[in-house]
Amino acid sequence: MPRPPDALPGWLLAELEPVRRLAAALTDSPAEAADLVAEALARDPSWTQLPVGHDPAPLLRTGLVRTYLRGGGDPSRAAVALRDTERLTIGEIASLVDRPTRRVATDLAGAPPGDREHGAGPPAVTAPSLAVVVDRYTAAAREVRREPARRRRLVAAGLLVGALVVIGVVVLPTLATRLLPPDVREPGEWRFSHRVELADGWSVEQRLLTPVTERTVIRLPITNGDPGSCTITLAERVEPVARRAETHPVRVQDHDATYVDDPALDPYVVWSYATERHAVVSCSRLVTPESLQLQVADAVVFDGEQLRTPFTLTARPAGYRVDLVSWTGPAAREVLVELAPDDVSAAPTIVVSSGRPEPADRCFPADGTVRTARTVVPRPDEICLTASWSTREPAAGRALDEVSGLLQRAADVTDPRTWFDADDLPG
Repeated sequence: MPRPPDALPGWLLAELEPVRRLAAALTDSPAEAADLVAEALARDPSWTQLPVGHDPAPLLRTGLVRTYLRGGGDPSRAAVALRDTERLTIGEIASLVDRPTRRVATDLAGAPPGDREHGAGPPAVTAPSLAVVVDRYTAAAREVRREPARRRRLVAAGLLVGALVVIGVVVLPTLATRLLPPDVREPGEWRFSHRVELADGWSVEQRLLTPVTERTVIRLPITNGDPGSCTITLAERVEPVARRAETHPVRVQDHDATYVDDPALDPYVVWSYATERHAVVSCSRLVTPESLQLQVADAVVFDGEQLRTPFTLTARPAGYRVDLVSWTGPAAREVLVELAPDDVSAAPTIVVSSGRPEPADRCFPADGTVRTARTVVPRPDEICLTASWSTREPAAGRALDEVSGLLQRAADVTDPRTWFDADDLPG
């Protein structure tokens, strides 16, 4: 089984709408649904080995259901959810929930479509947002990667001491920058209010914006055979510290901060850098000692930074809002914008992307034509659209038509110098 990556790739983000809906049907709780999706992706990362062009939906669905059942989920509820959200046959459902076909047929007969009392019909709650799933996945993946490492804890402890000798010292940002008031991003602004001064051996793996949070994932030098990583998150609110956690005060950038060691999570440093604004730096437990984690926290600079996109929208599509913007991979060449519908039951999510190696519903090359064959891998010069619903659904076709009409591509999609500021995206 492959190890789960630190962050979800952009191509996969566009494919998670069906499993998010299924998780909502299984749990009836957006928070529990987000945890379930994140756990399934981390526990069974076989999706990382899918061939280009292969539909990941069956594999993701199987991983989600098995994770639900391993956690003590009700097989009868799973059968009903698979019928109502996935439209599977009794035989397909029986294979997924590992029950006799006759038993599955009995379960379904006891919960006719639309009978909410027995869990049938559409989910009673909204599917978890993509941003929440991404957040929960980061913690779940680290927990999974940490499990085999615990067996090497004694060896790792000795090697960490040596690793500290070779880790480069963070270059301190200039005093002038530190003396400036911290930049504060307002809700709906599609720009960053922080950056990270990278030390030798550090690299940016992903950057992500939602209307109210921003996140940067950086990869650290390999220690004890495992790559370390840290996630910097800025938000208005943070989760309260659990009673089981051990804490102690630290100093970050002349601010009082708290180092939190919660056995259920990776350790993290949290501090308030402005009024009602908090920063959290969470790092891999076994390969990132506290001293290095504090170096990462000190390397966070609260200064405005504008990233760019190879496309923009001339207006906000009716009934939609920009819900997430992400940049992934070397030179941030994989760019993804998620458009979330105001009414999730009436319209699909639409993803606009560039540099994503997965097939899409519509791709627009530089010559002004349009390609609609979803089995064709996008080219480097194309902007592509993907709907979370089948294009046979009228609502999906209408949404794709509207977004297509509002889409504006850069003069040269392969040259970031011609790209648009992300803040040009409609709110």
